[in-house]
Amino acid sequence: MTLPQTVVDALRRHKVAQARQRLAAGSAWHDAGFVFTGKDGRPLHPSTIRRAFGRILDEAGLPRIPFHRLRHTYATLHLEAGEELANISKMLGHSNLATTADLYAHLTPQTQDRMAERMDRILSG
Repeated sequence: MTLPQTVVDALRRHKVAQARQRLAAGSAWHDAGFVFTGKDGRPLHPSTIRRAFGRILDEAGLPRIPFHRLRHTYATLHLEAGEELANISKMLGHSNLATTADLYAHLTPQTQDRMAERMDRILSG
């Protein structure tokens, strides 16, 4: 899978930071091969992830949403950018388009505005 360069860059920075944590932890480091870990290499508890996600949303001035809703955001942003539903569905790992269309593709105000503008162009012919 190809990742956006911004994600690749962030993962590289994270890897460097994690290497520092590994050195600081010394023999207390638990190397289980996880990408995101606590300071000792152990897996993160789901509540830790939820709290961190909430803080990030607060700092960005965004409304609090469940972590899983990021999948919906991913799909919606791609649709708004003009990506084909079939491609989004495949990236989300769905076996059929109906799942993506019914559960993840949300009609945003921006999309509604764009549709109204298109209809104006169609009607004015």
